[in-house]
Formats: sequence, C-alpha cells, structure tokens
Amino acid sequence: MMGSAFAEVAHICLPLSEQNQAVYFSQIPGKSDIKQLLQQSVKQDKVPHATLIVGEAGRGGMPLVRALISSILCQERNPETGESCGQCDNCKKTHNLSHPDLHFTIPVIGAGARSADAMKQWREMMLDSPFASLSDWQSYLQAENKQFNINVLEINEIIEFTGMKSYQGQEKFLVIWMAEYLQKDGNRLLKIIEEPPPGMYIILLTEQREAILNTIQSRCRTLFTDPLSDEEIKNYLISEHQIAEEKAQSLAFQANGNLNTAISALQQSDDVGFQTFVEWMRACYTCSPDDIVSRADAFAKMGREAQKQLLSVGLNTLEAILTSQYLGADELRLPVDQQKPIRSLAKLLNLHQIQLTVNLLQEASESIQQNANAKILYTHFSREIHEVFHNPQ
Repeated sequence: MMGSAFAEVAHICLPLSEQNQAVYFSQIPGKSDIKQLLQQSVKQDKVPHATLIVGEAGRGGMPLVRALISSILCQERNPETGESCGQCDNCKKTHNLSHPDLHFTIPVIGAGARSADAMKQWREMMLDSPFASLSDWQSYLQAENKQFNINVLEINEIIEFTGMKSYQGQEKFLVIWMAEYLQKDGNRLLKIIEEPPPGMYIILLTEQREAILNTIQSRCRTLFTDPLSDEEIKNYLISEHQIAEEKAQSLAFQANGNLNTAISALQQSDDVGFQTFVEWMRACYTCSPDDIVSRADAFAKMGREAQKQLLSVGLNTLEAILTSQYLGADELRLPVDQQKPIRSLAKLLNLHQIQLTVNLLQEASESIQQNANAKILYTHFSREIHEVFHNPQ
C-alpha cells in the first residue's frame, strides 16, 4: 500500500521533467553566510545528515535546500563554487523536484491525507514560486482557514522511504516542509534523524522553531534564515521582475524582510498591505461602528496567514513612524510621495501610544495563531486602538 504511494509520486513527477526550473545558490538574494557554509560543506563532503532550517518561507529556506540538493547530486558540479551545472540528468530532475531519490513531506488537510495526494499541486506552486509560503499553499488548495497536518500515515511513508535503496546513486533526501506540523508524531522519526541510513540526508524547514520537539532539534544542525534587507529585496525585484526602482523600494518596505510578501504584493496591487493597514488605523481613530463591522467582515475573509501578514506590515509601519519622529523623514525606507500617511500617523501617536499599539498588534497576531475568531478579534482590537489614539498619557 505504502509502496504504491511512492510509485504515485514518481508518476506525478514525470510530466514536468522536460522543464528546467533551476535554482542556484547565486540566484538566491542575501544569505551569503549560509550559502558559503553550504557550498563549503558540499565541496568538503561534510554535509550533516540532519539539518533544521528556521525562518519564514519568504527568506529563502526552500531555495537554499533546492540549491544544496542539486549541488550534492550534480554529476558535473563546479569544483570551485560547489554550484550545480544545471545540465546533467540529476540536475534536471532535482531542479524540477522530480528526482526519484528526493521525497517531500508537506502539510495536507484531512485525517487520512498524505503528501502524495497533493504533491502535484505543491510542486507546481514551488516551481512557479520558489519562495512560496503556507498562505500560498492554502490558496492553491482553496483551503483558507482549514487546518493542516502531517499525520501518522505520512510518517509511516517517511519510514518506508528511508528503508528503500536509492534509485540513481548513493544519496537520497527527505525534505519536510513546514515541519512544525509534525507535532508529537514526529517522535517516531527520532531514531532515523539520529542514525539515518548511509547516504541519507534529512532536511526540515520550519517557521516556528518552538513547535519542533527539542529531541528533534538536538539531533540537527540548525541554520537561521534572517530577514532580507530592503536593498536585497529591491534589487531582486528589479532584476527578476523588471520593475521601477521606486516601486521596488516601496514593496521592499512593506515586505519586512520577506521576499514572498513583496512578490505577492507585486502580483496583486501596489502597496495593498501598507494601504490596508493605514486605512485600518484611520478607521480605528474614528471608530465608526458600521465601518469597523464592515472591515471586520473583510478581515475575517482574508485567511489566517494573510491576517498575520497584515499585522506584520502594521508593525513595520509603526517602526517607520518612530523613524519619522526621531530621525526625520529622510531616514524613511519609502519613496517621498508615499511618506504622507506615515507623517500623518506620526502626528497622532507619541512614543507611549506607539508601544501600546505594538503590544496590541503582537497580541492580535498571537490570537490569530491560536485560531481566535477573526471578526471578533478585529472588532475588539479596533476599539482598543481607538482608545490608544485618544489617550496620549
């Protein structure tokens, strides 16, 4: 039964084999320290057999993993840089996520669901958007607000995969994307992570390190992907998406170190997160009941990941208000013609009020993570922020 699941994955992989969606270390913005570490590990044949990569998807964890695996399996790897050639048979399959010795475990929906059931959609998403997030995955599955999991059935398939011989060489790879969804069942993988079969590499990616069992963390080399700088995001958008520098700068500001956020905003409409937050603050200031209720309805329909992202943009905006107040508008990371909302809010909020608002947004984000009712939450925090606006002491 389980063996048929791997055959199913292999069958799904075939139609994309003619494409070549390459990901190289040199293409990934920032992360120079991690890239150098990984490339050096490959050149010296000292890649750890268990690695935990921590950080938001938009910081580049999955592209790093894809570049690493391609580099290890490449038959004509550059001996100086450790970069994969992109042309050999292994490269074509790994760049397209179709190599038979590469097994992905991903969060899915439903008690009896397996990664194989949704692998075709996930691969399509990753080939199209290498920095894709859990929110993007929800959209692909049309599964807003539904709960993901990596269940015991999938863990059984992982165990079976680790016991199989490699198809095309000595190495094989298990990649667990959003490993925080392993939860307690992840304990069953401890022995495999601690003593993997010869040639087996296990890579876990997570946005929530605290959700990974300590027993798993202690068996892995941990790498942290820091937020990208505005400059790194801006340059990537200009080079890869051919947009004007001013627009790229604006998107980089609201992205808050997350390239996927900037790309998503580019594909939707300019500055949607920033504008939405500013409009919310204006609504909080007046606190019209009809306006708050209407916005609460819209907020609840956004989906949990999008709600969290809006709050993240809000925290970034509050930081910009502080910058405007204490360092001057010249230090703002925004085009001049988009600084007006920042300057307007800066006139309404003092340092104490900004700190209270930051605390409220952080509390709201934690509540969303715990599946609080979004409509009630939005209404409650709108009123709390209204009180902050009108009580400067």
